[in-house]
Amino acid sequence: MTLLGIDTESGGIGLEYSLLSINFSIIDDNCEIVESLDLKLKPDPINGRSEYFVQAEALRVNKINLAQHDLEAISYKESKSVIYKWLEKTTKEYGNFTVFGQKVERDVELITRYTISENSWYNFVNRRVIDTISLGKYAQLIGLIPETQSLSLSKITDYLGVEVDENLIHDAQYDVMLGAQYLKWFKDNLK
Repeated sequence: MTLLGIDTESGGIGLEYSLLSINFSIIDDNCEIVESLDLKLKPDPINGRSEYFVQAEALRVNKINLAQHDLEAISYKESKSVIYKWLEKTTKEYGNFTVFGQKVERDVELITRYTISENSWYNFVNRRVIDTISLGKYAQLIGLIPETQSLSLSKITDYLGVEVDENLIHDAQYDVMLGAQYLKWFKDNLK
């Protein structure tokens, strides 16, 4: 099974907020990231301008300067072909993917709402997903970690001894890397 680690950052908690970044990372059997696509995104322009729908708190938490972000981002429309071509190329080499990440079903919903269509997405990925929260709940159930342990990605990886850089939390690429390290711990402890 080849895993596609994904994470998104958006302008708020609800699905209606602007999707701002996506990271796709192929995770091998050793839980190493072997290839990635990292995109900064912005809404399609209307009358020459991108209209963002964001909350100030989300931008603060995700450490996003919207003016700088806008200069570096590609539109949702442009991202469709970039993502499609990358998935097409990588599935030829690795096969179809099982998606992996923290609250990953929400990420899939954001991706298929704003970028690549759901029909195109499921040409390259399986419908089943592996969510780090489910792994954490299972680890709590069998006594590998305390029931009181927070299952937020930064808290659980810190608990497991992974050095967490507080300045990089909520960066899509960094969060996928933390998820891969968490998966490695999980696989090592269930042998």
